[in-house]
Amino acid sequence: MDQKQLSSARVARGFNMLEKSYFLLMALLFASLTACGGCPKAQKAWDAAKAVPNQSKAGPHWMLEVQTKEIKRKLSSNKKKNSFAKSRLKLKSPIPNFKLPSIKFELSDFHWVIDGNQGILKVKISALMKKVEILTMTLRGKSPLQMDKKAKKLRLQVRADQFNKASLKLGDGAEKSLRKAIRKQIPKELRRLIPKKELLKFVKRSLKMISDDGYPIIRKNILKPLGTLAKLEWSLPDYPVARMALKVSKEAWRIGLWTDIKADGLGAKAMSSGLAKNSVGARLYISAPWIAAAGNWAMSTGKMPSRFNRKGEPKADGVAKATMTWKSGKKVKRPLKVHLFAGAGVGVQKSLDMCLYARAGINPDLKIVSGKLKVNAQGKLEKVEGNKFVKRAVNLSGIGKRTLEWHHKASAPSSMRVGGSKMPLKWINVALNKNYAVVGIDLGNVVRTVSSSQHLDQKMRINPVLASLQGLSVEPLSNLE
Repeated sequence: MDQKQLSSARVARGFNMLEKSYFLLMALLFASLTACGGCPKAQKAWDAAKAVPNQSKAGPHWMLEVQTKEIKRKLSSNKKKNSFAKSRLKLKSPIPNFKLPSIKFELSDFHWVIDGNQGILKVKISALMKKVEILTMTLRGKSPLQMDKKAKKLRLQVRADQFNKASLKLGDGAEKSLRKAIRKQIPKELRRLIPKKELLKFVKRSLKMISDDGYPIIRKNILKPLGTLAKLEWSLPDYPVARMALKVSKEAWRIGLWTDIKADGLGAKAMSSGLAKNSVGARLYISAPWIAAAGNWAMSTGKMPSRFNRKGEPKADGVAKATMTWKSGKKVKRPLKVHLFAGAGVGVQKSLDMCLYARAGINPDLKIVSGKLKVNAQGKLEKVEGNKFVKRAVNLSGIGKRTLEWHHKASAPSSMRVGGSKMPLKWINVALNKNYAVVGIDLGNVVRTVSSSQHLDQKMRINPVLASLQGLSVEPLSNLE
């Protein structure tokens, strides 16, 4: 190559390097201009998003409501499994060489009464003579309501030794009923052998015998097995439980959970009055603001991914982090807010002020299909601070979707045990309004649905989010506005 050609090649290489440097400089200048002052704004928006909200609404964060008649129905089915063949007492006869039929004791009914943290089991015993009820007796057993926060269990059970003889009360008219029953068993030709006063004395002695000698029989053959049949136990969800409460009314049993996660509850009257009118079967209520706050707790404890790239995708070593909030104003169309923040970074990123804050709003659409929660969490990017040139790349819907799916899994351990039968609290449908999620629960044999005909106290309509299970017909819910 001659000197002239060598000189031309050097000039060409220099021009190419200058051209590349120009474009690189322009790209860096563009990034710098778009991000100019972005970090303070992004940081301010992020600090506001992750600030712990003031709790303005009392009540539990999570509440299971089971209709009293459903509890009674389950207990009654267990009652039939008991055998009372050995529960008999022989009465002495008022006439020599004449035998009276034995008294047979049977469990007639039992139900729970909750007084604060004390469980009271009221038991009704029938005394029969030749299969005819002649009198009734009631007993009361007391037991503390056991709340195991560590094991996340709530138990209610009265053992036979927690009844005492003093709690045995004969029903009204017992003396008259027994006198009639005895007279009926004595042949007419022998009745005249017993003066009326003697018969009355005999009846009183017999009542005392039934009370004194009958109690050990009742305790051994009825109360002891009843302690297992009448056992109630709830396995509670995997949340950081601060306290539990059980409230029982004529309409429903309500179990409330308060957690260490600071967020609005379901309302001060939720436990005493419930949240829906004409409720049936079993329902689970979860505070909507708490759903978002619990998602943040799940990320902070490693139960969900907590690091992301700048697109909002989960990455173990991601530079971005996320938080969620819930906004329930009347004009809010997308109440679930997902916030993403990435700091300035290091090296070139730091020199270019590569901070990013992004917020997406989501109106979740939920449904249960074949026992699994299906979530449509497509949202709208509502705000971006920092490097706006990445706006199109940010997609935060996956964070909201994972949060709602995690809640379904966290509640999966929830179950109820009545007697010897365990009933998983299976979700069959779900609806979400701006204050809470309501879940229809299958208690086993009877499927109950969350129906639009059952009025909710909130003056708003709720999402069409019912499940389409095989062979299950449910009524649609109206739409959220």
